[in-house]
Amino acid sequence: MNIAEHFTIQQVERLDLFHYCRVASGCTVEATLKKLNDSDSNCAFVMQQTRLVGIFTDRDVLRKVVDTPQRWADPIDSVMTRTPRTVSSKATAMDALQLMNGHRFRNVPVMDERDTAVGNLTHFSLMRFANTLVRNEMAREESEPSVQHSLSLVNLSGLMSAEPITVTAEATLRECIETMRKRDIGLLMIVDDDGRIVGVFSERDVMTKIACKIDKLESERVGSFMSPDVIKLWTRDSIAAALHHMAQSRIRRLPLVTATGQPTGVISFRDIAAYIETSFAM
Repeated sequence: MNIAEHFTIQQVERLDLFHYCRVASGCTVEATLKKLNDSDSNCAFVMQQTRLVGIFTDRDVLRKVVDTPQRWADPIDSVMTRTPRTVSSKATAMDALQLMNGHRFRNVPVMDERDTAVGNLTHFSLMRFANTLVRNEMAREESEPSVQHSLSLVNLSGLMSAEPITVTAEATLRECIETMRKRDIGLLMIVDDDGRIVGVFSERDVMTKIACKIDKLESERVGSFMSPDVIKLWTRDSIAAALHHMAQSRIRRLPLVTATGQPTGVISFRDIAAYIETSFAM
């Protein structure tokens, strides 16, 4: 079977659905952020007893919270995404992939037959499943490795990569956050004077290091908050290699660089998901 066929027979309830936390309606923004960071999650389900009433994600932190200290003590209900789109636990992984690709979702609550939230479907859920398929097939050394073949023999130049947006380590946090909002991106590349990448600054950095902690964004330099240990790929690397790094490190985006370290693009799991959906359409 090719990879799309595997996605078509795999039910959502059998995927990794554990990357979320729960908070009660009325919980403050600051307390919700603490719970997100303590649980190493990027999505909180906002609950009224057993009923899901909204979700709050790292994207909401970037767009609505990080530069508004006056809202940090407000109830999470004021900044959450209300009545989020959901998916049935009995849906297939392909159904989920198409839903997430079509609407640019990164977190989709999973509901059981009683309409109770039982998990959170994320890009990590799907990338881990796809990576497991490839790794298992490589270990078996099958004579016709259809899944492995489909992702190992296509390199990243075959995907549409996003333009790299770069700043220096001296850029202020306010400048970086405004750029991320204006460009509608979740990753900035930090470069040195020669244009070589020395770090990245992501929505996760905003959520874990800055929101509800730093209130004078114009006074702080991004170099103090960037992530310096960057996994970098070349365009000649395979899709399977990118998928493996994403699944192992739980990152959605990877920089593409030249041989001398200058960034040339950004590959996201959404790019890989679109490739899977369109290249192996049944």
